[in-house]
Amino acid sequence: MTKEQYLRLAETKWPELEQLKAAGDFYAYEKRFAEIWIELGRAVLESSVSEIPTLTFHLLR
Repeated sequence: MTKEQYLRLAETKWPELEQLKAAGDFYAYEKRFAEIWIELGRAVLESSVSEIPTLTFHLLR
Protein backbone atom coordinates (compact mmCIF):
# COMPACT_ATOMS: atom_id res chain seq x y z
CA MET A 1 0.00 0.00 0.00
CA THR A 2 1.30 3.40 -0.89
CA LYS A 3 0.92 6.56 1.14
CA GLU A 4 -1.50 7.88 -1.46
CA GLN A 5 -3.66 4.75 -1.19
CA TYR A 6 -3.71 5.07 2.61
CA LEU A 7 -4.66 8.74 2.41
CA ARG A 8 -7.51 7.94 0.02
CA LEU A 9 -8.85 5.33 2.46
CA ALA A 10 -8.48 7.70 5.41
CA GLU A 11 -10.25 10.43 3.47
CA THR A 12 -13.31 8.21 3.11
CA LYS A 13 -13.70 8.30 6.91
CA TRP A 14 -13.36 12.08 7.20
CA PRO A 15 -17.11 12.84 6.93
CA GLU A 16 -17.81 10.39 9.77
CA LEU A 17 -15.09 11.98 11.90
CA GLU A 18 -16.62 15.40 11.23
CA GLN A 19 -20.04 14.14 12.34
CA LEU A 20 -18.55 13.30 15.74
CA LYS A 21 -18.68 17.01 16.58
CA ALA A 22 -22.43 16.58 16.99
CA ALA A 23 -22.09 13.70 19.46
CA GLY A 24 -24.27 14.28 22.50
CA ASP A 25 -21.76 13.11 25.06
CA PHE A 26 -18.19 11.98 25.37
CA TYR A 27 -19.13 8.29 25.63
CA ALA A 28 -20.99 8.41 22.29
CA TYR A 29 -18.06 10.33 20.75
CA GLU A 30 -15.47 7.88 22.01
CA LYS A 31 -17.50 4.82 21.02
CA ARG A 32 -18.05 5.97 17.44
CA PHE A 33 -14.47 7.25 17.15
CA ALA A 34 -13.18 3.78 18.05
CA GLU A 35 -15.56 2.16 15.54
CA ILE A 36 -14.38 4.47 12.76
CA TRP A 37 -10.72 3.67 13.44
CA ILE A 38 -11.40 -0.07 13.58
CA GLU A 39 -13.18 0.17 10.22
CA LEU A 40 -10.29 2.15 8.76
CA GLY A 41 -7.76 -0.28 10.19
CA ARG A 42 -9.62 -3.21 8.65
CA ALA A 43 -9.71 -1.49 5.27
CA VAL A 44 -5.99 -0.67 5.45
CA LEU A 45 -5.13 -4.23 6.42
CA GLU A 46 -7.26 -5.71 3.65
CA SER A 47 -5.69 -3.35 1.12
CA SER A 48 -2.17 -4.04 2.36
CA VAL A 49 -2.31 -7.80 2.30
CA SER A 50 -2.55 -9.65 -0.94
CA GLU A 51 -5.14 -12.33 -1.30
CA ILE A 52 -4.48 -15.11 1.15
CA PRO A 53 -4.31 -18.50 -0.55
CA THR A 54 -6.73 -21.15 0.59
CA LEU A 55 -5.22 -24.43 1.62
CA THR A 56 -6.99 -27.55 0.45
CA PHE A 57 -6.42 -30.75 2.32
CA HIS A 58 -7.09 -34.04 0.63
CA LEU A 59 -7.91 -37.01 2.79
CA LEU A 60 -6.22 -40.25 1.92
CA ARG A 61 -8.63 -43.09 1.42
